[in-house]
Amino acid sequence: MMRITFFIIGCLSQIFGIHGEGVKKKVLSFGGNGMIGSAVMNKLIAEGSYDITIVSRGSWPYNTSVDIGEHVRSIECDRDICAEIEFTEEEECGNGLDYCEELLELVQETEKFDYVLDFSGFMPLWVEDSVSLLEKKADVYIYISTDSLYDVSETSPNNVRTNETEIKRPEDAEKREEVNELQEYGDEKLQCEEYLMEQRSAGGIPWVALRFADVIGPMDGSYRWQSYQTWLMLYDNLKVPINVPEHAKDLVESITYVEDAADSVILSMKTPSAWDNAFNIAMEEEFKLWDIVELMAKVIGVERALEQEDRDEDAHFYPSVQHGAMDISKAKEMLGFKPTSPEVAFKATAEWYTNIFLQDEEERVTMLTTLVDSGAIPEENDNDFFEAVAMFLEKHGIDFDGLESEQFEDEEDEEFEYEEGEEDEEGEHDEEEDEEEF
Repeated sequence: MMRITFFIIGCLSQIFGIHGEGVKKKVLSFGGNGMIGSAVMNKLIAEGSYDITIVSRGSWPYNTSVDIGEHVRSIECDRDICAEIEFTEEEECGNGLDYCEELLELVQETEKFDYVLDFSGFMPLWVEDSVSLLEKKADVYIYISTDSLYDVSETSPNNVRTNETEIKRPEDAEKREEVNELQEYGDEKLQCEEYLMEQRSAGGIPWVALRFADVIGPMDGSYRWQSYQTWLMLYDNLKVPINVPEHAKDLVESITYVEDAADSVILSMKTPSAWDNAFNIAMEEEFKLWDIVELMAKVIGVERALEQEDRDEDAHFYPSVQHGAMDISKAKEMLGFKPTSPEVAFKATAEWYTNIFLQDEEERVTMLTTLVDSGAIPEENDNDFFEAVAMFLEKHGIDFDGLESEQFEDEEDEEFEYEEGEEDEEGEHDEEEDEEEF
């Protein structure tokens, strides 16, 4: 009888998590349905060991509402709500997350979150609000950061790899203000990291900052990769050399593959000895603009010899930073990080966007429009451009019909009207960005 009792208890332990066996670790994720966040969530869901709550604005791009949304708890909340509410001079917004009732209830009823992931912490105040709300109810706060913060620091020359310790703002106030204005995104991300370190020194939550370079992979909200891939897919029939501005041609940078980014998040979660550290996460190799174009052309299968010219100083998409490539030795040593080879990463990324371009008409129009709006294709080549689009699509059994052309032209007109009416601010990493504006 006693054996039967122990057998029943054992079964219940596996089913309901008695004695800690099978208890899922609690993950609270700010963002998580964009480019990097989706890659992380897919891996966590596949493990089946996590009770995940995603806090976002409620948008689910591509197929994430099914692939991710059906496996997590979703709370809709705008971290920037204080900017959207009108207050009198006597009133203050306070913590913006206080307006997210469902999130408040979750935090109140949860003893502790094993992991807090922040993919959407673009503003220092948002990170402060999150840490304040949690009141130390987290074992670790993993923050998605960027290599753009090195552009507001006194770092090594572009030809010397940057390590994590090279974070020192310029002592000269005018110089500090100048670099912050040029790289506002990097300044704000660095402020977020500075706050996490400050609150930790006061006995707060352990933290990890993962500094990603330009990220390649599916669901890229910056459309850097898509612009070059669209250009190269049409290149055999489009007689327009790739624009390589003189000021950008010799700059080097790191590239981060989105699956590597996701791996680094999970490695950080599972390596407490590495907490309270920042890590550069990227491929081992460094890249110039032409290196990126050539490898992309190779994996796509471009047959015509590539040509480049210095035509438009603004019409280029890599690199997005000035400081150069990053040193990733710290992540390799402390996290056991193993980056993917460029050939594998570029091939997987190119295949995903080729499929999207051929199968998703709306995304195809966006990719084409983004390339044209960038100024990369001279106006005198418009007819060649449309002919190249038609030839590429017909090669894959898709008609470039009148409806699709009108759709493209309408969207193109809207974009050019926007550009004429308001100067477009160049986006930095859109994770960045991510992304996770969703």
